[in-house]
Amino acid sequence: KPAREYVHKVRRVNTGIMCGIGTVLADDPMLNVRLKPETLEAMGLKEHEVRNPIRIIADRQARIPMESQLVSTAREIPTVVAYADGADEEKLQMLRDAGVVLWNCNSLTELMQRAGAEKIDSILLESGGTLSEALLKQGLIDEVLAFVAPKIIGGKMAKTPVEGEGVEQMADAIMLKDHIVMPVGSDILISGLVRK
Repeated sequence: KPAREYVHKVRRVNTGIMCGIGTVLADDPMLNVRLKPETLEAMGLKEHEVRNPIRIIADRQARIPMESQLVSTAREIPTVVAYADGADEEKLQMLRDAGVVLWNCNSLTELMQRAGAEKIDSILLESGGTLSEALLKQGLIDEVLAFVAPKIIGGKMAKTPVEGEGVEQMADAIMLKDHIVMPVGSDILISGLVRK
């Protein structure tokens, strides 16, 4: 699917990739770069030349399953679990033993500061609506890339890319500047910088 291929190209150029524990529990993602051989060839790359971003999981209580793809491949692809005070010490040691790097961060701002200190200068957020909303509210997102599929799901309980309380008035909406709208296969990509 062209949109999926596009996302993997974007993953390749970011130093880090992040999701929350909700996404891990729901989807068991790999968060790595997977490009088709013909795409690699067109880019002039060999498979061994593709760099995976450092995987960062926002997981306050260290609930990430030991059998998850992220933990089981942590020795091959750098993986960070950002936990908060009070996380289970025994579980943290198990994660260390599996090759997971642990960051004690008690806020999202602290997590971003730690990433910067570790020379992670760009993070692609691939999360559910809860983490997206929290990062947007705290002004920690600079640019948005959002795919819209030509499908209508509907329903009051449908998942949305940004959850939380939302805004009461349109004037309070987070605005994008320098936005671009373009087709990617049958999907539509909307991208823009977050106006601060």
